[in-house]
Amino acid sequence: MHAPAWSLLALLILAHAAVDVGAGALPALAQYLRTELDLTYTVTGLLVTSASLCGAAVQVLAGFVADRRRSLWMVPAGVALTAAGLALAGFAASPWAAAGALGVLALGPALFHPEAVRTAYQAAGSQRATVMGYFTLGGSVGWALGPTVVALLARAFGLPGLALWLAVGLPIAALLAFSQRREGVLQRGELTRGEGEDLWAAYAVLMAIALLRGGVHVGVTVFYPGFLIDRLGQSREAAAAALSLLLAGGVVAAPALGRLADRWGRRGVLGGTMAVLAVVVLLLPFLRPPWTYPAVLILGACSQGVLPIALVLSQEFLPGHTALGGGMQVAASSVAALLATPFGLVADAFGVPAVLRLAAAMAAVGALLAAWLPAARTRGVGAALATGSR
Repeated sequence: MHAPAWSLLALLILAHAAVDVGAGALPALAQYLRTELDLTYTVTGLLVTSASLCGAAVQVLAGFVADRRRSLWMVPAGVALTAAGLALAGFAASPWAAAGALGVLALGPALFHPEAVRTAYQAAGSQRATVMGYFTLGGSVGWALGPTVVALLARAFGLPGLALWLAVGLPIAALLAFSQRREGVLQRGELTRGEGEDLWAAYAVLMAIALLRGGVHVGVTVFYPGFLIDRLGQSREAAAAALSLLLAGGVVAAPALGRLADRWGRRGVLGGTMAVLAVVVLLLPFLRPPWTYPAVLILGACSQGVLPIALVLSQEFLPGHTALGGGMQVAASSVAALLATPFGLVADAFGVPAVLRLAAAMAAVGALLAAWLPAARTRGVGAALATGSR
């Protein structure tokens, strides 16, 4: 097996961070647009929902196309579109213009991920698990930095300053296109089927937990920043910093939760983190700075840090459909974005604390559902991740 193509891989990791800066920036950007354009929470929720659904639909289509014909152009195009979407959002002068800009922003990650993941995997040579770990880390760092990038550029130059991200995205896109041409098209890898029968009932419970967890994430990331600004008198920059902490929590917690799951069991760790998530979300309306910041860090650790556990469980429950199982777990966040609109209606009618109470109830239901999951029947999380099952 060939050695890793490190020059191409380094660019892919950097590009993954640049693309997911746009994805992570979406909730913070929605709050800037809400205050700049004097939007209601309902309209803000609609903007986030429409952008998320647009991205989810295009990502499915992009994966369908890329599976049938190698589409390396999607990788640099995704980076360029992400930068273009951020730039357009900075000049949005109406809700319709904002919707269009966020739609372009959502197209970037949707085009990038299917082909970029496959390219990184095939360029990894004999070090696939190590390389895919670095590739995933790039995206996680981008997600965590997204709100801060928006805050820094908007504070220094106003929202039109978001166009400066073009100076980052376009050169990376150009370098990717050049590097891909130089490295050539890599050979397609083969998929293998796991052993055992598919446990569809168990997977349905796991999927319900993923949707509930995604709903909690939407309720907090889209509406809690507005609570910090409107009710607690915090600046938009402070609200964006809280979002970055929330996203960073998942990056920090994932390895630790994986080790705990290996030692104490996946079902217990998943249920326990959902229970902690319910308590923290319920307390959010009563916390004041600086206590809000450690709270959102814990919240992010619980809501996002369990994704590797969920992905491994999905492969254990559906050994005959590992790609479908893992893909649906990732797509759950986009489906859960549909809740942004009803959450917006609740926020306009009863206030953001009512949304947070609903989110806490969803997390509590998820904790109860975790108790219904069957015990794991294969290798632990750490072993599975180490062999590249993620």
